[in-house]
Amino acid sequence: MVRLFSRPERRYLDAGKGWRTVPGEKGIQEVHGPLLKSMILQAARFNIPWILAEHRGEVTQLPALKVGKKMTFGLKIPLKPGLEIRLYADPKTALIVYSQAILNTETMKTHFETAYSDFREVGGVLFPHREGNWPRVSTRERRKFRKLP
Repeated sequence: MVRLFSRPERRYLDAGKGWRTVPGEKGIQEVHGPLLKSMILQAARFNIPWILAEHRGEVTQLPALKVGKKMTFGLKIPLKPGLEIRLYADPKTALIVYSQAILNTETMKTHFETAYSDFREVGGVLFPHREGNWPRVSTRERRKFRKLP
C-alpha cells in the first residue's frame, strides 16, 4: 500500500499489467502509460537484489556521484525501453544510499530520486528504515519505517 498526500492507495503489478485503487472511488482501475511505467520503477526499487540478479549482464558502471558529503559509485540497470534504475552505493559500506528511477517516453522524461538512511539490521539483513523521495527536484514524500514485515 502506498500513502500519497495522506490518502492510502493500493497498487498491483502482475506480468507487465498494473491496477490501483483510487481514494474516494470503489473498485480497482487498470493503469496504462506513464503511471504503469512509474509503478514498474517503484516495484523495481523495492526489489533491488532481484533486479540486479535478473539484469546482471546489462548492468553498467556510472561515474561517481556526490550524495550528501560522500562520493558514491554508481550502477545503471536498464529494465525495459524507456525505464532504468541507477543505484549509488557508499564505497566503504557497499550500502545503496541513493537511487534514481528514470522514466523516458516519447512525450516526457522524468526521474524519481530516493535517498536511503538509518540502516538497521532485521533478521540479519541491513535495511534502510528511512527514505526520502523526490520527483525531479521537489520533495514529494518522506517515509520512516518503524517496523518491517
